[in-house]
Amino acid sequence: MKFDDGYFRERGIEYAAAVPFEKCEIINERRLGALEKSFTPRSVIVFLVPYYVGEEKRNISKYAVSRDYHLFMRGLFDMICPALSEKYGGNFRGMADSAPINEVKAAAYAGLGMKGDNGMLISEKYGAYVFIGAVYTDVLFEDGGDKSEDCLHCGKCRAACPKKNGRECLSAVTQKKGALSDEEKEYVLEFGSAWGCDICADVCPFSKNAVKNGAKTPIDFFYKDRTPYLTSDLINGMTEDEFKDRAYAWRGKAVIERNLGLLRNKEGKNENGTL
Repeated sequence: MKFDDGYFRERGIEYAAAVPFEKCEIINERRLGALEKSFTPRSVIVFLVPYYVGEEKRNISKYAVSRDYHLFMRGLFDMICPALSEKYGGNFRGMADSAPINEVKAAAYAGLGMKGDNGMLISEKYGAYVFIGAVYTDVLFEDGGDKSEDCLHCGKCRAACPKKNGRECLSAVTQKKGALSDEEKEYVLEFGSAWGCDICADVCPFSKNAVKNGAKTPIDFFYKDRTPYLTSDLINGMTEDEFKDRAYAWRGKAVIERNLGLLRNKEGKNENGTL
């Protein structure tokens, strides 16, 4: 059966394609087992959700500025899975970040982008500023063939990445629970990050071209309720439900408060970031 991406395009998603499940790399057998309790997947519809809205003063990663993108995904799946089932028959179930497959490889196989040396899926139009979603189904769609491409291998992401000389990933350190070592504190202060890191995405030539060409997301969700610059007052002023709707909430307020405290106390200045 041939896949039609019309339902996705109606919702601002320009890149979607079906991949035979047998062509996907399984990375989590437990999650696959949970999925197979409902049905045996035969195809995966992979799609890209761009989130870039333009430059702004930030002290957190771009992806975390809007409300948690998982909320967008859940709303999308609630609408699109029943519509797909009605159109094609069979079962459809959406997943994002909890998938049993390597989503980057699946998206590259489908021709939606390139596998980047930074581990991300690189879209020619939107650069690295995309989320990957997937809808699993027991409907077998036609295989369009392997369209996988690697990135330019220009080395810019590797050269710019601060994960050198024994350092961990900066994003991982900002999300670590508990007390940080003195070296980790200096690491956070050096880059002024209260949450996450965009360095390897920002230096990618495709990301730079996306910004230069004004390739902003067409999806309204990412323009609303933005918190680009975190402060303790902002965090503590949120209700519990408001905080839970943020991508940085999964590690709890204590982690964010710790990072903001470091930035606030740096040289006696206010919380200040340079991301």
